[in-house]
Amino acid sequence: MPRSYFLIDYENVQPEYVPHLGGGDFKLIVFTGAKQKIPALVAQAIQALGDRAEYVALTRSGPNAVDFHIAYYVGRFVSVEPDAHFLIISNDKGFDPLIEHLNERGVAAQRVADIQKAGELFVEPIKPVTKRPLAQAISKATAEPEKGGASRPHLQVQIRAQGARILTLLRGLKSGRPRTEKTLMSTIESHLPEGQRSVQNASHVLEMLKADSHVAIVEKKVEYRLS
Repeated sequence: MPRSYFLIDYENVQPEYVPHLGGGDFKLIVFTGAKQKIPALVAQAIQALGDRAEYVALTRSGPNAVDFHIAYYVGRFVSVEPDAHFLIISNDKGFDPLIEHLNERGVAAQRVADIQKAGELFVEPIKPVTKRPLAQAISKATAEPEKGGASRPHLQVQIRAQGARILTLLRGLKSGRPRTEKTLMSTIESHLPEGQRSVQNASHVLEMLKADSHVAIVEKKVEYRLS
């Protein structure tokens, strides 16, 4: 089961509480500016997590100092845990190019501004009961050779990265999401990286989203469960 990392940009977002993050394998890291203090109630909630939480307190101030520290820690963790999930909690959209870069390389990463969504986005999806069908869907996709070619082991990484990008897109749409399976397939295909756009790849991504319970198809209509 992959570990989930919650990295709070406390210089940018100051949550008033820390929500229940579930019982999965996770690590919460709070990055604070050089002159910041954390309210007692928040500190107590973080301390209650024991060795699953820690602080990174900067000793010097500087432009984007916290951002650079978070990027460093993500890179360090990815190098030893490439299957881990990363959730950066910040309002700073400057993280988005980094997250897209990670997604394109098969790393599950996302940014949200509301820590309340942390448990919903990362702790729940990694439970074994939801991972088993996802693994089965990906295994089936990677076992089937491309038309006219051999089976490609690296397709699994591609599907995960593509699925993460499409999920971010759908969450960002808020309204105007595709209502039918056919339209959703077209949307997925059109937003796949150039050179990877095909009906088959779009189908693999859709199967991943369905297996991970993010979408459901009922009589060819799409039901979204993105929160």
